[in-house]
Amino acid sequence: MLNKTFYFYPTDGEGLYVSASDLYSADKGYGFVTEENRNKDELLKLPELNSAFDTWYWLAGQTVTELVDTPYGVALKSGEQIPVIFKADLEKQGNYNVKITINGGAEGINDLYIFTGRRRMMVRDINIAPNEIYTAEYTINICDIVPRGKTEIYEDTTLDIAIIADKPSIASVEVSVADVPTIFIAGDSTVTDQSGTYPYDPGCCYSGWAQVFPMLFKKGIAISNHAHSGLTTESFRGEGHYAIVEKYIKPGDYYFMQFAHNDQKLPHLNAFGGYAENLRRYVAEIRAKGAIPVIVTPIARNTWKADGTYNDLLLEHSNACKAVAEELNVPLLDLHERSMELVLEKGLEPAKLYYFPKDYTHSNDYGAYKMAHFVAKEILDNGPTELAEFIQLTGKEWDVPDKIIMPTPPADFVENNTTAFETKFRDLKDCPFKDTITALTSKGIIPNEETFRPNDIITRVEALAWIIKAVSFVPVNVYNDMYPDVIGHEWYAGVVESAYQNDIVDKALTADGRFHPLEEVTGEQMISFCISAYKSRKKIASDIPASQIADVSNFAKTSVDIAKALKLLPADFAPKKLLTRSHASEYVKKIADNV
Repeated sequence: MLNKTFYFYPTDGEGLYVSASDLYSADKGYGFVTEENRNKDELLKLPELNSAFDTWYWLAGQTVTELVDTPYGVALKSGEQIPVIFKADLEKQGNYNVKITINGGAEGINDLYIFTGRRRMMVRDINIAPNEIYTAEYTINICDIVPRGKTEIYEDTTLDIAIIADKPSIASVEVSVADVPTIFIAGDSTVTDQSGTYPYDPGCCYSGWAQVFPMLFKKGIAISNHAHSGLTTESFRGEGHYAIVEKYIKPGDYYFMQFAHNDQKLPHLNAFGGYAENLRRYVAEIRAKGAIPVIVTPIARNTWKADGTYNDLLLEHSNACKAVAEELNVPLLDLHERSMELVLEKGLEPAKLYYFPKDYTHSNDYGAYKMAHFVAKEILDNGPTELAEFIQLTGKEWDVPDKIIMPTPPADFVENNTTAFETKFRDLKDCPFKDTITALTSKGIIPNEETFRPNDIITRVEALAWIIKAVSFVPVNVYNDMYPDVIGHEWYAGVVESAYQNDIVDKALTADGRFHPLEEVTGEQMISFCISAYKSRKKIASDIPASQIADVSNFAKTSVDIAKALKLLPADFAPKKLLTRSHASEYVKKIADNV
């Protein structure tokens, strides 16, 4: 049996002494990871093969982590919320019991976090008194992975530990092989092990719920997360991730699957078609291996309509999960319903605190903590019953700040590293809106093509295509044939579907039952589109004064009032005047800059 003990302070105990100067290398097989050795070793830069922590980009090349030896273990010399990262080779993949010891030292340690593997949270909100010895024990899984941007499977046999606190340190680590069940997890970006930056801020780190899931389980069961960003029920298999699960899953293990966010973008993976059929196939194959399949409904987005009602874009796929689970007698964990209840309870603005800034789909660490608890509670309520004995809910709410502010690089970094973005457009030489168009193109809102056609009048679908990207609506490639003048194979069918689902186009403009995709757009129509999209992302006050702008049609009056009150109305706004593509860019940029 493999047993290893690492001490980080001088002791007579059996084990290997590791000092602050012992940096990890493949030859040594153990040691700390800092900016110094990470910058020299390409494999240490791959998040999936390491702790998945790295500095904010403007700190690249700088020494942030300074480790020192103390009588209590290896500690950070100075600075808060910077991880002490330790890495050790364990020779083979599998499940391991890990015991971490931390000594409070002369001053004590506050706000302790412990992460293992690819930034999987095991401990948070622990305070250690001076000279108190704190131990954390749990079971982890170490498994091969297909890293982001790679097409082949990488072997992973290393233990990775990251300690964050006001004064982080580590005293010892004990590791031993564990013959226990494994929960294999398949899914997309809302589930995956996301990278984190330091100095650590929970609100500004993307996090899949499976990253927090391990902390809710007692020692004796392990989590192996193979979810990845952008995956569908189809590409999880096609890109090689499922091959890893097939290789290692054994009788008595579990296979949790949560997909839909990307499936819904593909016509052939519609909810009760290809999507449901792929779920059925996974169920059959996992059962054939003697393991237990579990279906998890997709985490809800923080998406709202312009009228203030919730916009459930994943309802069909959630219902398909329920139908397949009932049909095949598979345990179902309804994360969609529980996460949607949270969003509805909080409302548009407060719910944003659980999602990465300016993202309406992907949770931050606060949100992942909530979602992981929802999944654990679903297990307690709905099974699998044999997993319930391993659940240990923390019982601690995580205090979420009133506002999450993304860190920004210092001014000298911006000045020294900003390069002008260049478009491909050959027809903007004398365009007064050139800078606006360039800014929108640099953000991917306007496609970067050879020609822009600045003086052409913008059409309805062209305007909506920009607006949808400006407010980060979910792209939709499935078209449900609502309008007889829109055909599914047209490039703009997905734009029409997204505009329809998000209630962007006032019903007065489709009163005849047609969408009029190529109709030219006036100033008041553009404002109506923009404000409808804006209202799905921002709460609007109820006491907006009337603008008194003349010649505005009834359908656009409220939108114009809002735009003027919020200073989103262009100075030369003319309600009935047709907008050129270049002039329309000004409308869109005002919205993009303020959502």
